[in-house]
Amino acid sequence: MGLTSTPISSGTTAAATPDKTISIRQYGSANNVLLYTVPAGRKFNGRCGTDTVSGGSYGFIITKAGGVYNSANDPVYMTSYYFHGANYQNRHPASEGTLTLQAGDTIHNLNNSSNLSWYILGVESDA
Repeated sequence: MGLTSTPISSGTTAAATPDKTISIRQYGSANNVLLYTVPAGRKFNGRCGTDTVSGGSYGFIITKAGGVYNSANDPVYMTSYYFHGANYQNRHPASEGTLTLQAGDTIHNLNNSSNLSWYILGVESDA
């Protein structure tokens, strides 16, 4: 009586995709511009912010893959001076503007018709 081998798995294993730096700057007066979508099988950890002190009129609309985290009536306001450097006079704590997003989540800008910048900076990695 001999031994026979039994395969544990007949599938193949995909190689890990390297981490990717995401750096986005949108400038202008357009509203509801799609800034970023997290690709399938990936996640995003990073920061976002605007360069305005009028946080009540400008922000981000963040939508998860299956529905809305918030709406235009309840936007995510992230007036973040993180992008201006550690010595900027209005700098907030290091935790400002932090985001963790999953595959399919999107970020749009919310703009009240003014020229300003939106920033997104972080790392996209395997989920």
